[in-house]
Amino acid sequence: MQHAIKRHVKGLTLSVIAMSFFLTNCYAGVTLTGTRIVFIEGQNEKIVRTSNKGEQPALVQVWVDESNSTVEGIAQEVPFMAIPPLFRMEPGKGQSVRVRYLGQDLPKDRESLFWFNLLEVPPRSDEEVTSERLTLAFKTKIKLFYRPVALTETSADQGNKLQWRQAAKGELTATNPTPYYLSFYSVGVRAEGVTQELASPMLAPFSEQKLVLPSALRNKKITEINFELINDYGNGVNYQAKKNDGKGFIVNKK
Repeated sequence: MQHAIKRHVKGLTLSVIAMSFFLTNCYAGVTLTGTRIVFIEGQNEKIVRTSNKGEQPALVQVWVDESNSTVEGIAQEVPFMAIPPLFRMEPGKGQSVRVRYLGQDLPKDRESLFWFNLLEVPPRSDEEVTSERLTLAFKTKIKLFYRPVALTETSADQGNKLQWRQAAKGELTATNPTPYYLSFYSVGVRAEGVTQELASPMLAPFSEQKLVLPSALRNKKITEINFELINDYGNGVNYQAKKNDGKGFIVNKK
Protein backbone atom coordinates (compact mmCIF):
# COMPACT_ATOMS: atom_id res chain seq x y z
CA MET A 1 0.00 0.00 0.00
CA GLN A 2 1.32 3.37 -0.87
CA HIS A 3 1.44 6.02 1.81
CA ALA A 4 -0.52 9.22 1.71
CA ILE A 5 1.56 12.12 0.55
CA LYS A 6 2.29 15.18 2.65
CA ARG A 7 2.05 18.38 0.72
CA HIS A 8 2.64 22.00 1.62
CA VAL A 9 1.34 24.75 -0.64
CA LYS A 10 3.98 27.43 -1.01
CA GLY A 11 4.13 30.74 -2.73
CA LEU A 12 1.02 30.37 -4.87
CA THR A 13 -1.21 29.89 -1.86
CA LEU A 14 -3.18 33.07 -1.46
CA SER A 15 -6.28 33.86 -3.46
CA VAL A 16 -4.81 37.29 -4.08
CA ILE A 17 -1.13 38.04 -4.66
CA ALA A 18 -0.60 41.69 -3.79
CA MET A 19 1.95 43.58 -5.85
CA SER A 20 0.51 47.04 -4.99
CA PHE A 21 -2.78 48.90 -5.25
CA PHE A 22 -3.88 48.67 -8.88
CA LEU A 23 -5.74 45.78 -10.54
CA THR A 24 -4.77 43.94 -13.67
CA ASN A 25 -5.72 40.60 -15.25
CA CYS A 26 -8.93 40.64 -13.20
CA TYR A 27 -10.64 37.64 -14.79
CA ALA A 28 -10.20 33.87 -14.60
CA GLY A 29 -9.40 32.11 -17.86
CA VAL A 30 -8.86 28.51 -16.71
CA THR A 31 -12.00 26.43 -16.21
CA LEU A 32 -12.80 22.91 -15.01
CA THR A 33 -15.12 20.39 -16.62
CA GLY A 34 -17.55 19.20 -13.95
CA THR A 35 -18.46 20.40 -10.48
CA ARG A 36 -17.42 17.37 -8.43
CA ILE A 37 -15.32 14.22 -8.54
CA VAL A 38 -16.69 10.88 -7.31
CA PHE A 39 -14.21 8.08 -6.62
CA ILE A 40 -15.81 4.66 -6.26
CA GLU A 41 -13.80 2.22 -4.14
CA GLY A 42 -11.63 0.19 -6.49
CA GLN A 43 -10.96 3.05 -8.89
CA ASN A 44 -7.32 4.11 -8.94
CA GLU A 45 -7.54 7.25 -11.04
CA LYS A 46 -9.93 9.91 -12.32
CA ILE A 47 -9.33 12.47 -15.06
CA VAL A 48 -10.15 16.14 -14.52
CA ARG A 49 -10.16 18.22 -17.70
CA THR A 50 -9.14 21.86 -17.64
CA SER A 51 -9.09 24.45 -20.40
CA ASN A 52 -7.72 27.96 -20.80
CA LYS A 53 -10.48 30.11 -22.28
CA GLY A 54 -8.53 33.31 -21.70
CA GLU A 55 -6.36 35.26 -24.09
CA GLN A 56 -3.14 34.82 -22.13
CA PRO A 57 -1.08 31.86 -20.94
CA ALA A 58 -1.51 30.91 -17.29
CA LEU A 59 0.52 29.09 -14.65
CA VAL A 60 -1.70 26.51 -12.94
CA GLN A 61 -1.21 24.65 -9.68
CA VAL A 62 -3.48 21.76 -8.62
CA TRP A 63 -3.72 19.72 -5.44
CA VAL A 64 -6.14 17.79 -3.20
CA ASP A 65 -6.70 18.58 0.46
CA GLU A 66 -9.23 18.08 3.24
CA SER A 67 -9.95 21.72 3.89
CA ASN A 68 -12.53 24.15 2.53
CA SER A 69 -10.47 27.06 3.79
CA THR A 70 -9.75 29.94 1.42
CA VAL A 71 -6.22 30.30 2.80
CA GLU A 72 -3.81 27.44 2.22
CA GLY A 73 -0.36 26.69 3.53
CA ILE A 74 -1.03 23.99 6.13
CA ALA A 75 0.68 20.65 5.54
CA GLN A 76 -1.86 17.86 5.08
CA GLU A 77 -1.71 14.14 4.51
CA VAL A 78 -4.24 13.09 1.91
CA PRO A 79 -4.71 9.83 -0.03
CA PHE A 80 -4.90 11.56 -3.41
CA MET A 81 -2.31 13.09 -5.72
CA ALA A 82 -2.98 15.45 -8.65
CA ILE A 83 -0.62 14.98 -11.62
CA PRO A 84 0.91 17.16 -12.96
CA PRO A 85 0.85 19.42 -9.89
CA LEU A 86 2.10 22.49 -11.77
CA PHE A 87 1.85 23.35 -15.46
CA ARG A 88 1.60 26.18 -17.96
CA MET A 89 -1.48 26.50 -20.16
CA GLU A 90 -1.49 28.36 -23.44
CA PRO A 91 -4.61 30.29 -24.56
CA GLY A 92 -7.25 28.05 -26.12
CA LYS A 93 -5.52 24.86 -24.96
CA GLY A 94 -6.59 22.12 -22.56
CA GLN A 95 -4.80 20.02 -19.97
CA SER A 96 -5.90 16.73 -18.43
CA VAL A 97 -5.09 16.30 -14.75
CA ARG A 98 -4.92 12.80 -13.30
CA VAL A 99 -6.18 12.46 -9.74
CA ARG A 100 -4.64 9.28 -8.36
CA TYR A 101 -5.81 7.39 -5.27
CA LEU A 102 -2.79 6.32 -3.23
CA GLY A 103 -4.44 3.48 -1.33
CA GLN A 104 -4.75 4.85 2.19
CA ASP A 105 -7.52 3.19 4.19
CA LEU A 106 -10.74 5.19 4.30
CA PRO A 107 -14.05 4.47 6.06
CA LYS A 108 -16.04 1.62 4.53
CA ASP A 109 -19.41 2.60 6.02
CA ARG A 110 -19.72 6.16 4.69
CA GLU A 111 -18.45 8.60 2.08
CA SER A 112 -15.31 10.65 2.69
CA LEU A 113 -14.92 14.24 1.52
CA PHE A 114 -11.86 15.97 0.06
CA TRP A 115 -11.36 19.06 -2.13
CA PHE A 116 -9.72 19.40 -5.52
CA ASN A 117 -8.03 22.81 -5.84
CA LEU A 118 -6.95 24.72 -8.94
CA LEU A 119 -4.96 27.94 -8.62
CA GLU A 120 -4.44 30.06 -11.74
CA VAL A 121 -1.81 32.81 -11.82
CA PRO A 122 -1.81 34.95 -14.98
CA PRO A 123 1.66 35.92 -16.26
CA ARG A 124 2.95 39.45 -15.78
CA SER A 125 4.39 41.44 -18.63
CA ASP A 126 7.67 43.34 -18.31
CA GLU A 127 5.67 46.55 -17.97
CA GLU A 128 3.61 45.09 -15.13
CA VAL A 129 6.68 43.81 -13.32
CA THR A 130 8.12 47.32 -13.11
CA SER A 131 4.80 49.07 -12.36
CA GLU A 132 2.72 49.24 -9.23
CA ARG A 133 -0.11 46.85 -9.96
CA LEU A 134 -1.97 44.01 -8.30
CA THR A 135 -2.03 40.64 -10.04
CA LEU A 136 -4.90 38.35 -9.08
CA ALA A 137 -4.52 34.61 -8.63
CA PHE A 138 -7.84 32.82 -9.20
CA LYS A 139 -8.70 29.74 -7.19
CA THR A 140 -11.35 27.10 -7.92
CA LYS A 141 -12.38 24.36 -5.48
CA ILE A 142 -14.63 21.39 -6.20
CA LYS A 143 -15.64 18.51 -3.97
CA LEU A 144 -14.02 15.10 -4.24
CA PHE A 145 -16.06 12.26 -2.74
CA TYR A 146 -14.69 8.80 -2.00
CA ARG A 147 -17.57 6.30 -2.00
CA PRO A 148 -17.15 2.76 -0.62
CA VAL A 149 -18.25 0.04 -3.01
CA ALA A 150 -20.89 -1.11 -0.48
CA LEU A 151 -22.80 2.13 -1.12
CA THR A 152 -24.64 1.24 -4.30
CA GLU A 153 -26.89 4.31 -4.56
CA THR A 154 -26.00 7.97 -5.07
CA SER A 155 -26.32 10.88 -2.68
CA ALA A 156 -29.15 12.51 -4.66
CA ASP A 157 -31.23 9.32 -4.20
CA GLN A 158 -31.35 9.89 -0.44
CA GLY A 159 -33.83 12.76 -0.33
CA ASN A 160 -36.72 10.55 0.84
CA LYS A 161 -34.68 9.58 3.89
CA LEU A 162 -34.02 13.12 5.08
CA GLN A 163 -35.72 14.01 8.34
CA TRP A 164 -36.98 17.53 9.01
CA ARG A 165 -38.33 19.13 12.13
CA GLN A 166 -39.12 22.66 13.16
CA ALA A 167 -37.08 23.39 16.25
CA ALA A 168 -37.39 26.13 18.81
CA LYS A 169 -35.76 29.56 18.46
CA GLY A 170 -36.58 29.94 14.79
CA GLU A 171 -34.63 26.96 13.52
CA LEU A 172 -35.30 24.12 11.09
CA THR A 173 -33.35 20.94 11.77
CA ALA A 174 -32.32 18.62 8.93
CA THR A 175 -31.11 15.14 9.88
CA ASN A 176 -29.15 12.96 7.47
CA PRO A 177 -29.38 9.31 8.59
CA THR A 178 -27.55 8.06 5.48
CA PRO A 179 -23.85 7.29 4.80
CA TYR A 180 -23.77 9.90 1.98
CA TYR A 181 -22.83 13.58 1.87
CA LEU A 182 -25.96 15.49 0.86
CA SER A 183 -25.33 18.74 -1.04
CA PHE A 184 -28.22 21.12 -1.67
CA TYR A 185 -28.85 23.47 -4.57
CA SER A 186 -31.70 25.13 -2.71
CA VAL A 187 -34.03 24.90 0.28
CA GLY A 188 -37.38 26.70 0.10
CA VAL A 189 -39.65 26.82 3.16
CA ARG A 190 -43.37 27.63 3.16
CA ALA A 191 -45.27 28.59 6.30
CA GLU A 192 -48.80 30.01 6.47
CA GLY A 193 -48.68 31.31 2.91
CA VAL A 194 -45.17 32.79 3.18
CA THR A 195 -42.29 31.23 1.20
CA GLN A 196 -38.61 31.96 1.88
CA GLU A 197 -35.32 30.55 0.61
CA LEU A 198 -32.75 29.35 3.16
CA ALA A 199 -29.00 28.98 2.87
CA SER A 200 -28.10 25.77 1.02
CA PRO A 201 -26.26 23.40 3.38
CA MET A 202 -24.19 20.27 2.95
CA LEU A 203 -24.97 17.49 5.43
CA ALA A 204 -22.23 15.06 6.39
CA PRO A 205 -23.15 11.37 6.80
CA PHE A 206 -25.08 10.54 9.98
CA SER A 207 -25.30 14.17 11.03
CA GLU A 208 -27.81 16.94 11.58
CA GLN A 209 -27.72 20.64 10.94
CA LYS A 210 -29.81 23.55 12.16
CA LEU A 211 -30.93 26.02 9.50
CA VAL A 212 -31.82 29.49 10.75
CA LEU A 213 -35.24 30.64 9.62
CA PRO A 214 -35.72 34.21 8.38
CA SER A 215 -37.71 36.49 10.66
CA ALA A 216 -40.78 36.25 8.41
CA LEU A 217 -41.09 32.53 9.27
CA ARG A 218 -39.95 32.27 12.87
CA ASN A 219 -43.38 32.51 14.46
CA LYS A 220 -45.19 30.51 11.80
CA LYS A 221 -45.84 26.79 11.42
CA ILE A 222 -43.92 25.28 8.51
CA THR A 223 -46.16 23.29 6.20
CA GLU A 224 -43.90 22.57 3.20
CA ILE A 225 -40.20 22.30 2.36
CA ASN A 226 -39.01 22.16 -1.24
CA PHE A 227 -35.38 21.21 -1.66
CA GLU A 228 -33.03 20.21 -4.44
CA LEU A 229 -30.12 17.78 -3.99
CA ILE A 230 -27.10 17.78 -6.29
CA ASN A 231 -26.31 14.48 -8.00
CA ASP A 232 -22.96 13.05 -9.13
CA TYR A 233 -23.09 15.04 -12.37
CA GLY A 234 -23.85 18.41 -10.79
CA ASN A 235 -27.54 18.32 -11.72
CA GLY A 236 -30.43 18.88 -9.33
CA VAL A 237 -32.99 16.35 -8.06
CA ASN A 238 -36.15 17.92 -6.57
CA TYR A 239 -37.96 16.78 -3.43
CA GLN A 240 -40.89 18.06 -1.44
CA ALA A 241 -41.51 17.55 2.29
CA LYS A 242 -45.05 18.18 3.51
CA LYS A 243 -46.19 18.43 7.08
CA ASN A 244 -48.37 15.51 8.16
CA ASP A 245 -49.79 15.95 11.65
CA GLY A 246 -48.62 13.18 13.90
CA LYS A 247 -46.05 11.94 11.36
CA GLY A 248 -43.75 14.91 10.97
CA PHE A 249 -42.74 15.75 7.39
CA ILE A 250 -43.39 13.23 4.63
CA VAL A 251 -40.81 13.51 1.81
CA ASN A 252 -41.43 12.61 -1.83
CA LYS A 253 -39.52 13.15 -5.05
CA LYS A 254 -41.11 15.77 -7.28
